[in-house]
Amino acid sequence: MTTTPEGGDRVRIELTGPERVRSSEEWRFRATVVNDSFEPVSLYRNAFVGPNLRPVDPPGMPLPASVEPTYGDEDEPLTLHPFTYFGRERFFSGLPPGRMEMSARYAATDDDEITAFTTVTIEEG
Repeated sequence: MTTTPEGGDRVRIELTGPERVRSSEEWRFRATVVNDSFEPVSLYRNAFVGPNLRPVDPPGMPLPASVEPTYGDEDEPLTLHPFTYFGRERFFSGLPPGRMEMSARYAATDDDEITAFTTVTIEEG
């Protein structure tokens, strides 16, 4: 599954991963910021958080957020050239059966935040 929500005027977030998985399997999930414009944009890696997991049904505590190792420190902008992307890939396994919400967020400023959400069903076995 790939989720591409409405976002900023120059970049968007794509979430890519399976819709269903068995709890005993290891699976991969990606969150990607894509520059869909004809102009370069400045991207702050520490402003990009995800992919993240949070149990929805049954409810539970979210797993630790996926961030850059420099998260919380000063960040130099990365130039994201036209039609290129910056992303993060994580592997998960051993999750309890139920539904999990996958999310990612990019917020360089308080006024300009882009988010993406989708759900994944974790089946027994």
